[in-house]
Amino acid sequence: MGKKKVYLLFIVVILLSLFCVTPLLAKYLHNEKNDIGVESPEFYFKSDLLEIPQTNGVYPQYKLNEGETTISFKLKNYLDEFRFSDNDIKYLVKITGMIEETKEGVITKGSCNDVVVEFKDLTTGTYTIEVTTLSPYKVTLKADFLIKEEDNSFTYTVNDAVGSSIIQVIITTNSYEGKLNLEWPSDVLPDNTNELLKDAINTNNIYIDVTENAEYTLIFLKQDVDKVYSKSDIKVFK
Repeated sequence: MGKKKVYLLFIVVILLSLFCVTPLLAKYLHNEKNDIGVESPEFYFKSDLLEIPQTNGVYPQYKLNEGETTISFKLKNYLDEFRFSDNDIKYLVKITGMIEETKEGVITKGSCNDVVVEFKDLTTGTYTIEVTTLSPYKVTLKADFLIKEEDNSFTYTVNDAVGSSIIQVIITTNSYEGKLNLEWPSDVLPDNTNELLKDAINTNNIYIDVTENAEYTLIFLKQDVDKVYSKSDIKVFK
């Protein structure tokens, strides 16, 4: 009987120890998790065009369409709608090439946010753009952009204004004869009564045939009369 009592007493002691240690262990794990969360907050810094250079130094290179003189790209603080940065991201944008210029900005924390960065009225040449985060961590995104010399064998204008329900695109050919590529955004509709646009159905990109020393007027219908469209939206190129 003495041995049984000792054995039972030993079991009771073990059980009491487990009850005491378990809450302490749970509290420790919770605190450790919280500490990790403070030391390693969520951080995302992405772009629609720029990327982190690879280990071999390779990064994206883009060629703008003829006549385009604006470089535009987005910076964002999220990977998807559920994963976004916990801290404000301060960044520095640097463009080099035919010009040298810097811009600073901040993407605010707490939700999926992005900003648009633009450099306008650029001349022909190659430009390198680097974006570096200044806080809370350092990340560098990079890309090259080539602005080609404008082809004067044809020209075009995009005429639009606030309140207008239509966009007028005028193409003037000088020495060019052949096919031209025509692109437009999805929120405008081509006037299919025009012979050149008769096949522009369920698409926003077609080729049109033109002859030299001629002028063509194309009409597009707007869904939002308060929005103004330009050559950055409607593009004509070879």
